[in-house]
Amino acid sequence: MLLKNVLIVLEEYNRYITRKELYLMLFEPDTEDIDDQKFKNVFAKRPLTKRIYKWLCSDEGFFQLCQRIHSCYLRMTGNHQSIYSGLCELVKEDPYLPGGRKAEIISSVDPDNEESVSRFIALCILCGNNNTNQNNDGITVGNGVDYGINLHNYINSLPTSVEYRLWKASQRDLLRTRMEGSRFSSLNIIQRLLPKGYIAPPHFNAKGIVDNGEPQQIIDLCHRAKEHMAVVGEGGIGKTTFLHQIMLEEYFVFSPDDDNEYILAEYKSGRPVPFFIELNRCPEKIKEWRNDTLQKSNFITRCIGQILEGHLSMDDVNDDTLALVEKEFQRTPEDGRPHYLLLLDGFNEVKSSEGHSIRSELSNEITVLSSYPNVRIVTTSRETQAAYFAARFKNVRLIGLEADDILTYLSECGMSETKIGLIKANHALMECLRIPLNVCMFCAEDESTILPETQGEIFYNFFHKDSAFYNIRSRAKDTRTNPLSDGQTAFVLDFVLPFIGWSLEHNDCFSVSAKTIDSVICDSIRFVETACQSLDAVPYEDFGYETSVLLETARTLYMREKNIKRSIIDCIYGYLGILYLQQSDIGNFAERNRYAFCHHQFRDYFSAMWDIQMLSLLSCISMYPHTDTSLLNRYNDSIGKYVNRFFWSRSKTELISQVLMEHRNRPEMDGRTGRWRLPKPILDEQMVLKKALDFCRGLARINTDSHFLLQNILSAIVAGRDELSGEGLCDLDFRSCNLFQISCSRTGIANTLAADFRGSYLYEKCFEPEGHQDEVIDFLYRAHFCYTIDRVGCIKCWDVHSGKMEYSLQSDDPIGLYDYAAFGFLKLSADRRWLAAKIQNSTQEGIEVGVNLVKLDTQGYVSVRHKITIPAGIHKTLDSFFFTGDSEGILLLCDKTVVYCYDLNERTLCYKRECHMFVQGTILYAPNTHSAILAFTGDYDPLEWEDWYTENYLENGEEEDAEYEDDGMENEEVIIPCYIYELPYDSDDYKELYYFAGMDGISPTVEYISEINGFLLFHYSKMQMELFACDGREAVPVFPEIVESSDMPPAHFHPHASHPGEYFIMYPGTCYLVDLSHPDNPEVVMKYFIDGVAKLLPEGDTSDELYFKTSVAPVNGRFLVTNDRFVYEWDSEDDSLLPRYNVAYYEVADLISDRQQGEVILVHQNNGLTIFEGAEFKLKDAVTFHEEGYNVTGSCLEPKSQNLALTFTRPDHEKILLLNLASKEQKYCFSTRLPNETVIDSCYSETGEYFLIVTQYKCYEYELSSDLLLLVQSAGKRERYVGGNYCEDNIEIAIVPNKISDENSVVARCECYSRKEHKDGRYYSLKGYYILPELSDDLYQGFVYPCFDFGVQGSVDENGMQSYWVTRGFFYPPEEGVLEFNLPEITCYTSTRKHGCRKHEIEPLQMIYFRHTHVLNYRYKQYNGSNVSYIYLDEGTGQAVFIENTQNIFYCPDYRKTSYREIWNGYKKKTGSYNGKASWLFIIPWSENRLVCCYEGFLLAILDAETGEELQLIDYTPGMAVVGCDFRKAILEGELREELLRNGGRV
Repeated sequence: MLLKNVLIVLEEYNRYITRKELYLMLFEPDTEDIDDQKFKNVFAKRPLTKRIYKWLCSDEGFFQLCQRIHSCYLRMTGNHQSIYSGLCELVKEDPYLPGGRKAEIISSVDPDNEESVSRFIALCILCGNNNTNQNNDGITVGNGVDYGINLHNYINSLPTSVEYRLWKASQRDLLRTRMEGSRFSSLNIIQRLLPKGYIAPPHFNAKGIVDNGEPQQIIDLCHRAKEHMAVVGEGGIGKTTFLHQIMLEEYFVFSPDDDNEYILAEYKSGRPVPFFIELNRCPEKIKEWRNDTLQKSNFITRCIGQILEGHLSMDDVNDDTLALVEKEFQRTPEDGRPHYLLLLDGFNEVKSSEGHSIRSELSNEITVLSSYPNVRIVTTSRETQAAYFAARFKNVRLIGLEADDILTYLSECGMSETKIGLIKANHALMECLRIPLNVCMFCAEDESTILPETQGEIFYNFFHKDSAFYNIRSRAKDTRTNPLSDGQTAFVLDFVLPFIGWSLEHNDCFSVSAKTIDSVICDSIRFVETACQSLDAVPYEDFGYETSVLLETARTLYMREKNIKRSIIDCIYGYLGILYLQQSDIGNFAERNRYAFCHHQFRDYFSAMWDIQMLSLLSCISMYPHTDTSLLNRYNDSIGKYVNRFFWSRSKTELISQVLMEHRNRPEMDGRTGRWRLPKPILDEQMVLKKALDFCRGLARINTDSHFLLQNILSAIVAGRDELSGEGLCDLDFRSCNLFQISCSRTGIANTLAADFRGSYLYEKCFEPEGHQDEVIDFLYRAHFCYTIDRVGCIKCWDVHSGKMEYSLQSDDPIGLYDYAAFGFLKLSADRRWLAAKIQNSTQEGIEVGVNLVKLDTQGYVSVRHKITIPAGIHKTLDSFFFTGDSEGILLLCDKTVVYCYDLNERTLCYKRECHMFVQGTILYAPNTHSAILAFTGDYDPLEWEDWYTENYLENGEEEDAEYEDDGMENEEVIIPCYIYELPYDSDDYKELYYFAGMDGISPTVEYISEINGFLLFHYSKMQMELFACDGREAVPVFPEIVESSDMPPAHFHPHASHPGEYFIMYPGTCYLVDLSHPDNPEVVMKYFIDGVAKLLPEGDTSDELYFKTSVAPVNGRFLVTNDRFVYEWDSEDDSLLPRYNVAYYEVADLISDRQQGEVILVHQNNGLTIFEGAEFKLKDAVTFHEEGYNVTGSCLEPKSQNLALTFTRPDHEKILLLNLASKEQKYCFSTRLPNETVIDSCYSETGEYFLIVTQYKCYEYELSSDLLLLVQSAGKRERYVGGNYCEDNIEIAIVPNKISDENSVVARCECYSRKEHKDGRYYSLKGYYILPELSDDLYQGFVYPCFDFGVQGSVDENGMQSYWVTRGFFYPPEEGVLEFNLPEITCYTSTRKHGCRKHEIEPLQMIYFRHTHVLNYRYKQYNGSNVSYIYLDEGTGQAVFIENTQNIFYCPDYRKTSYREIWNGYKKKTGSYNGKASWLFIIPWSENRLVCCYEGFLLAILDAETGEELQLIDYTPGMAVVGCDFRKAILEGELREELLRNGGRV
C-alpha cells in the first residue's frame, strides 16, 4: 500500500475533483497554486516532502488532516462505504504490514461514522507515505530524522477527533479568560491590581499535605495521583492559581525569549484534556437541566458544550453536543487512564438558593461524573467547606508558604534587611504571610511604622489606610486614566465598593449583573446622603472629617452627570481593577454581563468595611436630649438597618476585629511596675468599637434594645483581645448579651485590671452558658432559627447563621414519669406560626398533661404564650400531639386511646373521643377541627424504642434469655401489625382503610401526604415503599431504587418546609429528597450522603462514625448529624460542619494544690481556671480561655515560679500554654506538628528550670529561661513513646513496639537520658535503660498506681487490638499475713546492651513502668476492692490520698511510711463514702487536716481527713471571671447580686 494507491482510491470515488485539487485540499490547503510536478510526484510512487510529512506525523498535523478529509473531501464525496471498502482491500494486500497490524488498523474504524472514516483515511495516507518512503523496510520507529512511525503505539496513543476538538476549544476558552479585563488577565491578582513592575512577580510553588503526610508540591501531587482530588485551604492560599497553572502548562509554553510571556502550545496526545470550570457560574436553573436518565443535572457538561461550540449561551448548547460530551466522558479508555481532567473551582462560592439547593444539585452532578471512567476530577474549596461530594476523593490540604519562601520574596520586592528581620521576629505576621495573597498585598503597601499582624490589617492597609492602594496607582507613570477625581475615587473605595460587597454577601452570591450594580451604586450614594446630612461631622479622614465635603462628593456622583454610573464602574473595573467582568449566558440579556470581585476574599473584606463604616458613623450620632425621638427614628431607618439587624458570623466578627486592630488593645503589663493596663490607642481604628459602646449607652438611656449591635461589638472585642478586662462597660443594657466564659478581669502582681459594669442592666442569663445544661431531647428548624428543648423543659431558640442563642423559654416537664421517646416533644404548625411543647407534669393529684403554645411573629420571635392542659389525675401520659392542617387546632392523644381536639386561638375543647382500636404508637392527621381524622397506628411502643441505628436491640444478657423463649415462632420473623383508619370526629365509628406490616424492634415509617390525602409508608412484608391514597384505598409501590439500596426500612419521612409536595426520606447514612407533587410520576430530586460529611470533622477525630439525626427534618439545606459525643449542624450549602446545640458541661480536668502560695487551682476542661486561697477557701481569681474547639486535657504546676502548664487538645491538634499565676502572663511553649500527634506526658524538673513534653513520636525539653524547645530523642520507625518523667535530674522515656510483630526487633523498655553541655550546644546522652517488667497475676493486688489510670496502650496485634497496657507505679514491701509476694525483678542495661546487663529485685516505693495484660481500674468502680490506688500523691512531700471504688478515702501524710495493712484498714472506715453514694473525681490535701474534694463534674466540698465529715460546700460559678469587676449601681436581676459577690465581683 503506497501513497499513490491511497490517493488513487480517493480520486476514484470523487470524479468532481482533479488530482491537483485533491493534493492541495489534503496537504497544502493554504497554498493557492503549486508546481504541477509536486502533485504528479505523489501519484508516481514518490513520498511527500519531509516538511509536510513531519507536520502530518505530529498530533496537530494529523488532526488537521482528519478535519480536512472530514469537512472537505467526504462532504463532497458522500460515498463513505465504498471508500472504506477500497482502502480496506489495500490494507489487506499490503506486503509491508504484518498481519496483526492490518487487523489493528481495520478494527480501529467505524465505517458508519464520518469522523472515524476520516481518521482511517488519514492513517492510510501516513502508512502509504511511510511505505513509499522506506520501500521494503516496513514500519519503523520514528526518530525525528526519517519521520517513520511505530504504527502500534501511534494507533493506541491517538485520541479521538472529538478529544482533539475539545482540547482546542478548551485552549481557546483559556485564551479568552486571559484577555484584558477578564478574571485571569494576570495569574497573580495583586499584579492585576497594581501597575506593572510595582511588586516582584511571585513564583510560589504551592504545597499540600495528603493523608497527614509530608508536604509536597501540589502540582506534582496532581500529576502523580490517579484518584479524584479535593483541594482545600484558606482563602488566598492559591487554590485557583494551582488549577490555572495546570491549564497554562497544557495550553501555553513559557517563552523567556518573548519577555517571559506565555505563547500558545501545540496539541500533544497522551495527556488528559483539562477544562477549567468556575462553579460560581452555576445558575438557579440548574434544576431545569436535570436529566432523569442520567440521574443528574448537566451544568458542567453544558459548560464544556458551550466551550466546544464557541459561544456564551449555556441555554443554547445543542442536545447533540451534550450527548457527545456525555458519551465521551462515559467511554472506557483503552489505556485505562481518563482522557479528561475537570478542574472545578470554588465549590464554596456557589450561590445558595431558596428551596432546591444549587449546591446540592451541583454536588450530585459531580458525584455522578466522578463515576465516569474517562473523567478525573480536581475540586477546590475553602478548608471549612471541604466539598462533601468528595467523600471518596483524595483530600489535599494546602499549607501555604514556608518561612524561607516568604523571606525570599520580601527580599525580591526590595524590602530592607532590617525590616525583614523585624518581620521574621513577628510570629503573628509570619503566620499571616503564609497565604500568598497576603504576602503580595503586604509587599505592595506603603512603608508603615506599625507592622500589620492579621489578614484584616493587611487588606485594610492595602485598600484603605491613607488610600494607599489608590495612591500607588495614581503615582504610577503607566497607570490607566481614572475617570473620577481623587475625592470621588476615595468615595468609591470607602462606600460604593463596601456596599457592593455587603450586598453580595448578604444575598450569598459572588457576582452581580450590570443592571443591578447600577442600582446598588445608587443605593450606596443615596444612603450616605441620607445618613450623614444631619451630622455635624463625619469620621472619615479622606473627606477631612467634614460632612459638607462628603455630601458634596456624593452629590457629584449621584446622577448629576449623564454618564456618572458608567464612570464609577469604569473606575472600579477599568482603573482600580477590583471587579472583573464575567459574561454570563443565563437569564435575560440585562443579566448577562456580570461583575464580580477578582477574589472572593475581597468581597468579604469590603462587606466587613461597610459594617465598619456604619459603626464609625455611630460616634457622630448623639442620643441627647433623651426626649428627641427624631434622631432615634433616623438611626432606625438608616444605620440601624445594618448595625442592629443580624448577629455577625464568626468569620465576619474576626475580620472586623482585625481591621479595627482590637488585638492591639489587648491588656499589657508595665514591665517597670508589673501593673496590667489597657494600651493607649494610637490609631483612630482602635477607638471605633469603644465609641460604638458609647452609642449603645445612649440607646440604654432611652430604654432601646441594642439587641444585635452590642453583642456584635463585644464579640469583635473578644475576638481580638480574648477578654474584656479593663473595658468600660458601664450604663449598658446587656439583655441580649452573653458573658459566660469571657474573662472580665486580669489579676496580676500589682493590680487587678477589671471591667467596669457600673450602672448597667445585667441579667442572670448573661453569665450562664448559652448551651443547655440538661440533655437535649428534641430539635426543630424554622427558617433561620433552630428550636431545642431539654429534659427539664428549657426551650432555646438559636440563630443558625451565627450559632448564637436568640432567646430561651421555660416550659413544663416534657418527660413525665417514663416518656423516653426519641422525638416529638416540640412541633410546629403547618403555617409555622405556632410552636408547641409537650407537658407531662407530676403533681400530688397525678399527671397533668397538655401543651405549652407559643405564637410566633413573622421573624420567629415570641408574640403570645399560653397553654392547654388537662387536669391532673385524668391521664397518665400524653403520647403525642398534632396540629390540624389549617393550623387552627391541635389534637392531643392521651393514654394511647383518647383524642382531644382544641381550638388554638380560643383554647376551647372542640371534641373528645375514645379510640380503642389504637395500639401502642399512633399518628393523627385532621384538616381542621371539625373534619374526620386519619390515623395510623402500629403495635409497637415508641416509649421503649431506642435509636436502632446506634443501639443494640437487646442489652447484654437478653439475647441469651431470648434463646429459651418457646412461642412456636422460633424460625419466624416477628412483624408489627400496622393500620390506617378513618375516624369521624363526632361519633365513635371508625373505618379500617389499610393494613401493612412494620419491622420488629423499630418504629414503622409513615408520613401523611396531603397531595394524595394519604400516606407514604414502608411495607416491611413486601419490602417496598408505598403511597397509599385514602380516597381510593390504593397502595402504589414507589422508589424501588431507594429500597434496593438498603436492607433496612427508612428511619423517617419529613415534608420539605418550603416546597409542598417534596419530602425527605431519611436513612442514617443517606437522605433522599423526593418529589411527590405528581404522585403518578414520583422522582428522586437529590441525594445527600453522610460519607463526605464525616470528612469535615477535624483531622485526627477518632470518634464514631457520623450519622444523620433522622428524627429532625432538614430546613434550608441544614441537617443535624451526630456521633457518640456531639450533635453537629451540617450546612450543605456552605458545606460546613459545626458542633451545635450541645449540652454545656462543667467538667473538671484537674485539682491542684499549691501549698507555697496557699492556693487551690481548679482546672476546668472548658471553662478556664478557678483559684481559691486561705483557710476560708475564698475565691481569689478566675481565668477563662478563648480557645474554641479545644479542651484542657493536662496540667502541671511549678510552685516556685508559679508557672502552670496547660495542655489544650482538639482532635487534630494539641498545644501547651504556660500561664504565670502571679502575673497572668502567658505564652505557648509547644504545638504538635505531626499527624495524630498527642501529648502523652508532661512535667517540670525538680528545680523548675525545665519542662518535659513527651508525645508518641518525640520527647522534648523546654528551657523556661531561654524559651528554647530542645529535642531529647525521637522514637524509631517501629516504636512509640508511652510515657515520660524526670527521675532526679535525668529524663526517663517509656517505649513500646508499635506492633506485636515488631517485638523481635524492638524491646519494650524505659530509657534514661542525661543532659550534657557542649561548645556547640546542649545534647542528651543515653545512660541506660530497663526492660519493662510484666505484672504477673500474683502482683496485681500489691501494685500501687494512680486512680482512674487505665494505662497507656501498648503494642497492637495485626487487627489493631492492643495486647497490653503500660502503667507507672510502685510496690510496698510485702507483709506476712497481709500480702505475701516476691517483688518483681527488673533487667537493666547501661548505655547499650553491649556494656553489661544486670537483673535485680526492684526496691519498695521505686516508681517503675510495668506492662500488664489485665485492666487495673474500671471507669467508675474497681469492684476488686483489694487493689491499691491513689487519687493524689506528691513524691516530694510524701502526702497521698488513697481511694477505693471512688468512695472510701484514706489520707496519708507520708505515703513512704505507710503499708498495705494501714491502707486497707483505712478503707474499712469508709471515710467519705456517704453510705456508698459518693463518687470522687479529685481529692487534694489542704490545711488543718482537711481534704478538698471534687464531685459531680465540678462541685467542691471540704471534708475532715480523719472522719470524712463534710465541713463546707464551696459555692462558685464555672466560666464566670469577674474578680474585681465593679458592679456598683448596676441593676441586677434575681439572685445575680449574690452570685457576683461569691465570684469576686464588687457589688
